[in-house]
Amino acid sequence: MDGEVPPSQGAAAPVRPALRDFINSLAGPDGALPIWSRWLGDAHRASLVGLDILGRDPIAFAASESGLPRLSVDWFDDVMTTNIS
Repeated sequence: MDGEVPPSQGAAAPVRPALRDFINSLAGPDGALPIWSRWLGDAHRASLVGLDILGRDPIAFAASESGLPRLSVDWFDDVMTTNIS
């Protein structure tokens, strides 16, 4: 799992502050982020999520990337509120 467990009550950001800082560093001047597969930047990190294996097949890799959305950095400004009874 790549997400955080929200608190049982109250508001929570969708990502930790350190991840948000990293995401901010990837954004262009217009706030647009590269597609997710381009966030990792090095072979070791890419291997942790299987991009190295997918990359062995350039056609499959291109097909995979063509379906990835481009997000704006402000997508991560959302706040989740929970109230688990």
